[in-house]
Amino acid sequence: MPQVSIHDGFASLPLGTKEASLSCNIPEKNLRDSLKTIKFYYLNAAGSPFDGTVKYVIVPQQKDKNKNKYVYSNYKTVKANENIAIKGLSSGAYRLHAICGTDTIDEDFVVFSFDDKRPIIEIHDWFYLSGNQFPHDGGPIYMQVGSSDENQYVVYSIFSDNKVIETGSFNQSNSIQTRKFVYKEEYGDEIFLNYVWVKNGIMYSHSERITRPLPDKSLIVKWKTFRNKLIPGQQEEWTVTINRPDGKAANAQLMATLYDKSLDQFLSNSWNLGNFFSLNYTSVNWESSDYSGFGSFMEANIKPFDVELLSFRRFDSRFLEDYDTPDAYIFFSKRRPNGKHDTYR
Repeated sequence: MPQVSIHDGFASLPLGTKEASLSCNIPEKNLRDSLKTIKFYYLNAAGSPFDGTVKYVIVPQQKDKNKNKYVYSNYKTVKANENIAIKGLSSGAYRLHAICGTDTIDEDFVVFSFDDKRPIIEIHDWFYLSGNQFPHDGGPIYMQVGSSDENQYVVYSIFSDNKVIETGSFNQSNSIQTRKFVYKEEYGDEIFLNYVWVKNGIMYSHSERITRPLPDKSLIVKWKTFRNKLIPGQQEEWTVTINRPDGKAANAQLMATLYDKSLDQFLSNSWNLGNFFSLNYTSVNWESSDYSGFGSFMEANIKPFDVELLSFRRFDSRFLEDYDTPDAYIFFSKRRPNGKHDTYR
């Protein structure tokens, strides 16, 4: 029987009006101490990096956006597709203007700090959470909530599992409330933050959870190989070491495969493995006047129970009369459109 070889493939043809496009990875909100570097991406139509020189400048945003007349000068020149150090930006609103080849971008962003007492821009709703998981080293998670509007009454609650950890309220007027959370054993798997206020008939609300620190179960695997090149035909010896992130040897089990790596050209060989932890979550949300309600939801691990198998050896006498006699029959009824029923046997 002749052997049959089957091959499959595809090709992607980029289409565009630009030789290459320019973009920047700077976020819209930037914590001052965390903004270390930015990167300009200059990519061709296929999405591959393209060599280029970027001229850029960062200027304060104009308050009067109707005029929108920026004057750019004192450009800095850098290479595209490389990290660039950013220094000396204090809290404020900025615009980044950059040019590379025939492409130009303008990116508006803000820089803030946890020391700010009021929003650095005019905004009805300012909210920031530095993370959604408590650090392993016991460090804090910071939260900011505020607005540039005047006279607001904010209500908040903090939940954990089926408990209310804290509830309260405060007044704010063109200000920011900054709060620090550090993990406590009483929090269990998480704490759930819920903040809400209403201004000019509009509800602003934020619900966020911060989970407990999870153990680091990652393993570091290293392979070593040795073959004595002085002895022809010598077998190759492979040694594997498995350590924990702290460098200590791990008590682990290993499963390995040996395959032809050239097959990766058709389909890569990969194992999707990860550490999964089951946590008990609480969810609470505020609803606006359109719904007139307060909703609460809780999620917990399912604990299955073993039960006996159901037995279907008995007939339901509602549908089978005199099933133990030779005159057994089945009956059912059908409802007419006028509401009357017809019974059939």
